[in-house]
Parts: sequence; C-alpha cells; structure tokens
Amino acid sequence: MTSAASGTTAGNAPGQRISWGTDYRTYAKVTGYVNSLEHGNRLGVTYASPAEGATIYRQNSALVRENKSGGFSNYPVGTVVVMETWLKSASGAPTTQGPIFFMRKERGGFDPEGRDWFYGFTDAKLNLIAEGRDGRVTFCRGCHVSVANRDAVFAVDR
Repeated sequence: MTSAASGTTAGNAPGQRISWGTDYRTYAKVTGYVNSLEHGNRLGVTYASPAEGATIYRQNSALVRENKSGGFSNYPVGTVVVMETWLKSASGAPTTQGPIFFMRKERGGFDPEGRDWFYGFTDAKLNLIAEGRDGRVTFCRGCHVSVANRDAVFAVDR
C-alpha cells in the first residue's frame, strides 16, 4: 500500500485486516442510504474524512443534484471516502451488510490518470479483498475516472 504521508509502499495480503480507514464510522457521514448499481445494486452509506474532504463531498453533491458539469472541487491529499454497502430487501430496506469500498487521495503523481486515488475493498468484517490502483481494483478505478471532472468521486447523495 502507498502511504499518502510517506510515499512508501507496504502491501496487505488479501484476507488480512485493511490497515487504513477502519475507523470510518467516526468520519462525517455524507449520505444516507443511496442505491448503488455499480456496487452490486446494493444500498450504500458514504463517509468522508477529514472535515475538509467531507465538506467538498457535500458541495460537489449539491452540484450533482443540480446537474452541473463543472465547478467541482478537488479533494486534498489524505482524504478518505468510504462506502459501506448493504443488501436490500424486496421493499428496498437494508438487510445484510456487504463489502466496504475505500478510496484514499494520494500525492500528485501517484496515478495521474486515476486522479491519484488509491482503492481498496473489504468484506463486512474489514478483511481485505484487494487494494491499490490496478489488479482487482482496476474496475473501481475505471469507473471512477469516468467522473474525472469531480476528482473521480461520484458524490451522489440521493
């Protein structure tokens, strides 16, 4: 894994507990339950940290709701955005917790085409499935770069 602070690499093996973002429920909750087709047609609840990143998420979400195509702010290095997902019942209510998806903003130059985000996802117990910018997170990166004008964060809150 690449640390935003140090730029060094230290990997976590799949099945190990993810080493960053595990305290995400202490972050600012920036959405309620939102339907996410891209995350397995599950409901997602999104958290962001630090406060500046959460503020940017909310501001960018307002622009998304207004169908704006510009004016989006970029996230500062170190921002972590986490989506906790839930299976849903036939009525649309959350039932069983599913995977948790993580994004962390790295220093410029980490992955310019990917807007310098590092991705990870875990099972519901925070056991790592994959992390990085390629390999099993290529799909994550590929989808998120489709909204490069939003700094690769969908910022959907409804």
